[in-house]
Amino acid sequence: MHDISSSLSEFWWRMRRWTHEFPLTCLLLTGVLLYALAQIIFFTTARENAVPLWILALVLAWRAMEQLEPRDLFDLRSQIAAWLFIALIPFALQLPGASELRLGVRCAMMLLAVSVIAYNNALHGTLRLMPVMILSLVIIPVQEQLFLAISYPLRLISTMLTVEALQLFGRDISYHFTTIHLGDYQLAITDACSGISQLAVLLLIGYVVVIMKQHRNFGFATLHYFTLLPVVIFANAIRLVITIILFDVIGETAFDNSYHATLGYVFVMMATYFFYAIGGAFPNVDDANESSKPNEPFSVKD
Repeated sequence: MHDISSSLSEFWWRMRRWTHEFPLTCLLLTGVLLYALAQIIFFTTARENAVPLWILALVLAWRAMEQLEPRDLFDLRSQIAAWLFIALIPFALQLPGASELRLGVRCAMMLLAVSVIAYNNALHGTLRLMPVMILSLVIIPVQEQLFLAISYPLRLISTMLTVEALQLFGRDISYHFTTIHLGDYQLAITDACSGISQLAVLLLIGYVVVIMKQHRNFGFATLHYFTLLPVVIFANAIRLVITIILFDVIGETAFDNSYHATLGYVFVMMATYFFYAIGGAFPNVDDANESSKPNEPFSVKD
């Protein structure tokens, strides 16, 4: 109970400090996150990807606020950057896209929000809060169409890897686009088999893993996070290989929902493990090279 009370006290202390030091930024972040939540509740039918993306935006916002520092309001570079973001709004409104997506309007809203962030929190704060704005104002409202668009490339790559890997071991198998031919049987790799349903969850888990790794260098942390997509494709190919091996053993029962759901959990665990293991390949060094520091003077006693 003491730990819970201490955590709550620290939470409210942080909230009071942030609202006192960054009132406009806190108000803007709250409005942006509530807007994304309203999009999920009222306009989204498939929430398996939207909800993890919103939690990811919330975590990003919290960590960004932890690293913000009060600054002088009269920062010329920040003001110039803010006005540049505003100048890009007319161009954003001309972006192509279906009318129901309102992509241009969403990008314009994001640029306007980022301009306020840039004016109040300098360029350092802008870089940290921009992912929250992009997620909340652009990606989450159109996440269904976005994930549908990237589903086919994921399915195609996973199909190619699966078939060519099994052909190396002499398996009589072929594919045409996203359909696998197993003798007289044809297996269609649908959205459910592409890993797209677990992608947003893995984006959230991947960010948590990067935090756990505690990369001291921001560049290495970013590179580590970018390896998540290849890891997802590789892990999904392994899942498809296991499915086909099960088909050889137990027949069409391998495609039942129970097996499919179980392999989905296995896929998430494999991807998480591979992604965590890859993190060890990045050296844990500081942004500033400590080796470049001059040696401290020393004295020799007579």
